[in-house]
Amino acid sequence: MKKIIAIACMAWLALAGAWADNISAENITLQAGGTKTVDISLTNTETNLVGFQMDLTLPDGISINKSGCSLSSRFSDPDQTLTIGKQGDNVYRLTSTSYALTPISGTSGTLLTLSLTASGNSAGGTATLSNIRFVTSNSERVTMSDASFNINMAISFADANVKALCVQNWDTDGDGELSEDEAAAVTDLGTVFKGNTTITSFDELQYFTGLTSIGNEAFKGCTGLTSVTIPEGVTSIGESALRECSGLTSINIPESVTSIGKWAFFQCSKLTSVTIPNSVKSIGLSAFYLCSKLTSVTIPNSVTSIGNAVFSHCLSLTSITVENGNSYYVSEDGVLFNKNKTTILCYPAGKTQSTYAIPESVTDIRPYAFDSCRSLTSITIPSSVTSIGNNAFDNCSGLTSLIIPEGLTSIGNGAFRGCSGLTSVTIPSSVTSIGDYAFEECSGMTSIKVGIESPLTINSATFTFNNRANATLYVPKGSKAAYLTANYWKEFKAIKEFPDSDVNQDGEIDMVDVVDIARFVVGIPAETFEEFLADLNSDDDVNVADAVVLINEIVGDVNFAKPHNAPHQDLGDERLTLTENGDHSLSVSMESQRDYTAFQFDIYTNSEDDVMGLRLNTARKNGHQLIYNKVDEGHYRMVALSVANNTFKGNNGELLNIQLDGVNTDDVTVGNIHFITTDGTDYRFDDISLSSATGIGSLTPDSSEKGSKNIYDLGGRKVSKSSALQKGVYIVNGKKFIVK
Repeated sequence: MKKIIAIACMAWLALAGAWADNISAENITLQAGGTKTVDISLTNTETNLVGFQMDLTLPDGISINKSGCSLSSRFSDPDQTLTIGKQGDNVYRLTSTSYALTPISGTSGTLLTLSLTASGNSAGGTATLSNIRFVTSNSERVTMSDASFNINMAISFADANVKALCVQNWDTDGDGELSEDEAAAVTDLGTVFKGNTTITSFDELQYFTGLTSIGNEAFKGCTGLTSVTIPEGVTSIGESALRECSGLTSINIPESVTSIGKWAFFQCSKLTSVTIPNSVKSIGLSAFYLCSKLTSVTIPNSVTSIGNAVFSHCLSLTSITVENGNSYYVSEDGVLFNKNKTTILCYPAGKTQSTYAIPESVTDIRPYAFDSCRSLTSITIPSSVTSIGNNAFDNCSGLTSLIIPEGLTSIGNGAFRGCSGLTSVTIPSSVTSIGDYAFEECSGMTSIKVGIESPLTINSATFTFNNRANATLYVPKGSKAAYLTANYWKEFKAIKEFPDSDVNQDGEIDMVDVVDIARFVVGIPAETFEEFLADLNSDDDVNVADAVVLINEIVGDVNFAKPHNAPHQDLGDERLTLTENGDHSLSVSMESQRDYTAFQFDIYTNSEDDVMGLRLNTARKNGHQLIYNKVDEGHYRMVALSVANNTFKGNNGELLNIQLDGVNTDDVTVGNIHFITTDGTDYRFDDISLSSATGIGSLTPDSSEKGSKNIYDLGGRKVSKSSALQKGVYIVNGKKFIVK
């Protein structure tokens, strides 16, 4: 009975030892390809433990470096050694016994030290100590519970400066390394890196998987940063997150990101490409402003909100692409609009075209829409536009021509700032507000035409340009006195009222002014001519119609403010044709039910060819005179008018003969065609050119044309009898025919 009790007590003691005794080890961090030691500790109640046996299971890619393993000083038997054997791919058996039965000293502390090595592709993991058995000097077995420790992989940083900052802020175990687990535990970068100009790369940011956002100004001003990898799981890139990272050449935005904050990539001047994933719903104000090397951008269908100036000052940007286009629209020439084309959002600054006509569907030009479009020399703003946003045309230094249409009500702050090529601007009467600095740094501007009768109250900086004292202000008739006393406006060199029939400002209204208008129209204006004064019919275009209005005034029939009239649809049976004559000259002929007193044409030829002369048909002249000029290579402009305001004789036949020299007549086009009636009404005709429809037909005895009463020879003389026609070329009802 006593023996049974003794055995039971011993069993209980052994069991109690298993509960109280334990093996433990601290977590360690290993670098890929590196070696590190880990201490295995023992807390025990038994004092006569002389040996042990345990199995160590390591994660894939981790192995024991036997030469670096050792027993601790708790083993006082000098002959006691550590034996390491392999039980499987990742399982090692550790054994040690003192055959002299020398107990392990102490009841706690390090038992042994293991040296572990990580392969280059190891991901780390959990190491497990199992099958743990100790033996006493009495040959008794003491078992212990399994134990485990984590082997974290240290992040291998390419940039030592980045590593130092990461270790300083997030190395929670104090081992001088940042493990992937430590990185994953970070939820906010704060401004640890803000303004640091020494860091160069941070692709290891991908291990910071606990981040849901790259916070405001996280990397602002890191000018040396060339690459960074944003981890999956980040949903937002905050305000100015990578602002002024001028060394950044590319950025990969993960599919998890739904919003890009304002100024997020502001002035990332070496960023050449960016892929915006389908997850992104909003892009904030000026997000890619001043990304001067960015050449193209694709906006996914997921984006429903784009802030102002998103791609402003992107001087290399030549195209914007929108996938599907449910929320936004991109025209064939790469200009970004809202879905309904009522708002123009961005004109790519890198485009090289010199002129652009804004579609008539547009009512609003967003801030910075044309910012730094330096190649644009001319912009056509339709009357549908009611507002021009802040800095809309900022720094468009090549812009030389600008007419702001009637109907526009507001011009935003800095709207045309830095448009140094502008020499003049017209502000219509509909404008009710002009923002601060609207025309700042427009250093070339010498004249401003304002259609507003009562001077607007504006900030003195609105038209800031140094030569204001040398510039002329043109104001509506009857409002000069008000402008002469209005703050700021009174500071212009001169204030003149428009329209003013004295277009050359010589103190006389006479035929010299008429001639000066004609000279201006063909491109050889007199030095004293003032275009702003010469729009006598107020159609925002100085042409031969204004000369007719002036003639009427001089002869006593005043026709000011005639409405602009271009009734293509109301021309009825009127026809204008261009035909080739037998002597290789060309005839511009007309069939008309209306009497005209003047006309204006542009003639376009192959630039290698030339026009030797233009001649009015003598049979149709009625005191009319012709003036013309070579505007450019292959471009001629001409005006025909009567100083007595007479109409052309007859309503059919050749009006103008064009003499050619080596010109391929197939390359000749007549365009910008105006015909003006005696009351100053301006009728516009479509361009004409040679075609099979206007070529030479055959006039035979049985052709219906031969019975016409409107047959003319090439000199414009009417042929009285068709039966008397000789061989040659004739104009019949405005068409050219040949008699063989």
